[in-house]
This record gives sequence, structure tokens and C-alpha cells, in this order.
Amino acid sequence: MCIAYLEQTLATEVSERPETKVATVLCGDFNSTPEFGVYQLATTQYIPDDHPDWSSNEDEVVKGFSLRHSLQMHSACGTPPFTNFTAGFADCLDYIFIDRTMLDVQQVIPFPSEEQLREHVALPSVTMASDHIALVADIRFKDWLLSPNGPH
Repeated sequence: MCIAYLEQTLATEVSERPETKVATVLCGDFNSTPEFGVYQLATTQYIPDDHPDWSSNEDEVVKGFSLRHSLQMHSACGTPPFTNFTAGFADCLDYIFIDRTMLDVQQVIPFPSEEQLREHVALPSVTMASDHIALVADIRFKDWLLSPNGPH
């Protein structure tokens, strides 16, 4: 799993270079809306064994399994109404998850309005080449990490 790989890589980097400031950024099309387990795992660090996603397909029910991780992330762009906008589906599937303990969001580029997206029925269109809306955020290390004296 990607998060497990990130945890391992982060742990290795910190142990080999303890003076280095390392923060996690995980972004992409997760094909999961905010109410489902992928978003919950990324932002709360845990999916319990009774989460509805484990039984969403009756032929593939998963029992007695939970997931947890140590990365403290949140969505830099929040959960906009939609990042995917097609004729039959419009919802938030894409995220920029950032380390909430080390990074701050400076700004998020505004999303197009629903009227702009419907102008050509849906996405992709003649004005937007993808069926996904680009997420763009300026992030930076928290001020206390940039201080010459280091963390307080």
C-alpha cells in the first residue's frame, strides 16, 4: 500500500538524516469520494474493521480487518463539490494530502464554477482537456520549521 511505503521511506529518511525536515505530500486521483474509506484512512489514520467499505461488494466481504497508519495528513484543497465532472457523474475524487504537522496551505487556485463546467455539457471539453479538474495549492513548511532556531 502506498501509505505504508511512505511511512517506511519517511522513517528511513529521518533515521539516516535526523537533522533533515521531511514532510509528506500524497496527491492524485483516488477514485474515492470523501465519505468512503480511502479519504477516511488518509485523514483520520484509521479504518475500523466494521467500516461499510469492507462489505460494499457482497461477493468480496472483508471481515476482521482494519487499517491504520501514523501519517498526519489532511486535504490541502478541502473537499470541493467535484473534481471529476462528466455527464453521468460529478463528485470529489482527487486530493492533495499534506502533512498537517509540518505544512501549511498558502492558497488554493479557485475551481471553475458549475456553470463554467456545464457550458460544454461536461468534462473533458474544448476548454478543459481532462474529465478531472486540476487541484493546485501553494504549500510551505510551517513557520516554526523555517526558523533559524528550529522547532520550538
